[in-house]
Amino acid sequence: MLQFNPVPQPTLMARAALVRKAGGYRQGEIPEDFDLWVRMAAITKFHNLQTPLVKYRIHSGGGASNYKLELYLGSLRVKRRAAATLGLKAGFKDVAVNIFQLISLFFPNFLRRIIFERIRSSVVIGK
Repeated sequence: MLQFNPVPQPTLMARAALVRKAGGYRQGEIPEDFDLWVRMAAITKFHNLQTPLVKYRIHSGGGASNYKLELYLGSLRVKRRAAATLGLKAGFKDVAVNIFQLISLFFPNFLRRIIFERIRSSVVIGK
């Protein structure tokens, strides 16, 4: 959770009562979903299926590419809250991944997409 958002938004299934108990989505908090997952992780357990449920297409015109610095800074805020709330300690790999994410903001979108797809598929599918 200190490297990236571990829960792909289109695949999440949760009890509505748990979402409400965690406070639901906070308007204006970027990224809204990651923020909610951290608050939910403090009150319940998550289970990650190893079977891919969706094929997620990333393209340069996507919403996140239009505000990537704001998204990166918001993700850092959520990761700090995750560490404090869940008692997580950042290791070397966590720090290295976050530094790489910052540097990658300056990469062309096509290169960021290729790197993102490789990293995400290796983590999610377990390669």
